[in-house]
Amino acid sequence: MPPGRPEVYQERFDIVQPHCSSEHTISLNTDFSKAAFGSATGLVAKAASQTTTAIWNLHADAHDFSNSSYLSKQVFAANLAHIGVAFIWLSGMHFHGAYFSNYLDWLQDPSIAPTAQQVSNIANQSVLNPIRVTSGFFNLWLAEGITSTYQLKVIAAFGLIASALCFLGSYFHMHSSTSFTRVLNTKLTSLSTHHLVGLLGLGSLAWAGHLIHISLPVNILMNAGVAVPSPHSLLSSKAVATIVEQLSFSALTSSDGYVWQPLVYSAMHHFALALVLIVGSVLGPLSTASNPLMSFTVGSSWHLVLGVQLFVTGTASVLYAQMSNAYPVYPYLLTDHPTVVSLFVHHMWIGGFFLVGAFAHLSIGLVRDTLPQSFSVVLTQRDIILGHLTWVVAFLGVHSFGLYVHNDTMQALGRPDDMFSDNAISLLPVFARWSTLTLNSTGSAVSVLGVELSTADFMVTHIHAFTIHTTVLILVKGFLYARSSRLVNDKYKLDFRYPCDGPGRGGTCQISPWDHVFLGLFWMYNSISVVIFHFFWEYQSNLASIKASAGGSIRALASDFELNSINTNGWLRNFLWSGAAQVIQSYGSPLAAYGLTFPASHFVWALSLMFLFSGRGYWQELIESVLWAHHKLYVVPHIQPRALSITSGRAVGFTHYLLGGIGSTWSFFLARIVATAG
Repeated sequence: MPPGRPEVYQERFDIVQPHCSSEHTISLNTDFSKAAFGSATGLVAKAASQTTTAIWNLHADAHDFSNSSYLSKQVFAANLAHIGVAFIWLSGMHFHGAYFSNYLDWLQDPSIAPTAQQVSNIANQSVLNPIRVTSGFFNLWLAEGITSTYQLKVIAAFGLIASALCFLGSYFHMHSSTSFTRVLNTKLTSLSTHHLVGLLGLGSLAWAGHLIHISLPVNILMNAGVAVPSPHSLLSSKAVATIVEQLSFSALTSSDGYVWQPLVYSAMHHFALALVLIVGSVLGPLSTASNPLMSFTVGSSWHLVLGVQLFVTGTASVLYAQMSNAYPVYPYLLTDHPTVVSLFVHHMWIGGFFLVGAFAHLSIGLVRDTLPQSFSVVLTQRDIILGHLTWVVAFLGVHSFGLYVHNDTMQALGRPDDMFSDNAISLLPVFARWSTLTLNSTGSAVSVLGVELSTADFMVTHIHAFTIHTTVLILVKGFLYARSSRLVNDKYKLDFRYPCDGPGRGGTCQISPWDHVFLGLFWMYNSISVVIFHFFWEYQSNLASIKASAGGSIRALASDFELNSINTNGWLRNFLWSGAAQVIQSYGSPLAAYGLTFPASHFVWALSLMFLFSGRGYWQELIESVLWAHHKLYVVPHIQPRALSITSGRAVGFTHYLLGGIGSTWSFFLARIVATAG
């Protein structure tokens, strides 16, 4: 039996599908001792065969730790190394902010665009052709109470020290043979407790204390135009009480889009979160409690724990994307429109990838670490679950696209009064009256808080429901059939990722959990793309409609999104074609970097189609032809090339597809918003 495998899994059992006779009984073999798993060590040995196949397999299994007896040590080491890399990244951001950005000038006049270059302080003017900063770091630094480049330098130095400690800890966990490390690394729950208490619990508590004692007093003083003292002098409760008595918190409740009261709520939120996490880690509900539908604890499998954590983190990322515009915390964020767009889009992509990764690791956990009888209540009902999901997807697809088909038809027939729109057949969402658009203006800066829902929102929201449910259907199907299916009654020996052999050789095409993750990634891309397209078009068209209003009154007119997104032609003409004008015509302008990224990303995306639209035979023929030419010229490569497997080809394909698509969308969005509202 491979080391690290649960010994309790040495048995055979049957799962009878509901409404099936005994002849349809699914027999699953869970004898782990007979399973033949590959490992990184074995693949290195295979490299002696001098083919590129072993190299591709090394890439495919680089993060597959499940075959090692040192699993816990590797997970701990990888965790610390990852945190160390994050510290280096944070250190670099603060270092460049201290030496190369215009942060101090931005503090004096937040209407200046944040840039990665210093600005002459003659008249607080912006720099020509700047490298625009849209990461939100300026707003975050002000929310932290940072008011000097010296503080940024100190944080940068601390980040390097912390990263070095993390790397040393990673090395210690991997190579130390002390009894302490052995005991610690055999405990799966110890890592979960470390995360809850050390990283999240105490981290939230420290952040709440920093907000209360440093950030809020600094922001009160800056908003009142008072000189900000040293942060160390603010640590005493007497100093904080004096500031609160003299200036009160009313300075933080202004609605001009600059300093918002949610900074106070953020402190209370993190304090309460710290209490919940610390108490929860002591009681251990996240690692010991079991679900009544499952006869095992989540803490029995690394992959199940990682899947749950990815679910939580991905969901939190999506929620923050919505909060970044609907209820922003950071000062001056609402008037920095490119940053709002960047934060929303970035966290939507992160959330999408994390949620797909959650299903991937849950599938691996179901294959390797659990008995299917542990999920017997769920697995015996999986056909019913998927049947209902399929019905929901079909209903949403037909009706959501049917709304656009109706509008396209009515427009083609010249009957605008019969279209679904605010001016004809209105389909306002149920909560449309509760959702309001708050507009404020200070000087030339306009802030937008919230959104007014319209018929256009009603229609595109149903497209969201369709794409999201389709993604869930694909991923849930891959998870529920990860261990067994009607064609293959036990996939344990096949594992998570195995090649497609076609119907003539066992019918293993499109049935592995990896294949479902592969397809789910494309539908996740569809889902997130429609969401960010919807948000961006409505956000920037609302800004344009505000600027179009005359007489100095702050009132939004009917936006381009409300008028033209109710039919397919509007999305193609008004959003994609017209909206791409800035990025296409950006050469020789401050937007030239986006203009170069746009076609480059399109090229990366198009390259993916070469891998996705061709089979293994095409690549093998091409490689054999090139190899034949090399042999004729007596130039023979030392490592013989082999065609990518179908799985490897798909991996290369979807990687370039997603990266190219995200790069194209990012450059398109930023060029448009910087040019029109930056």
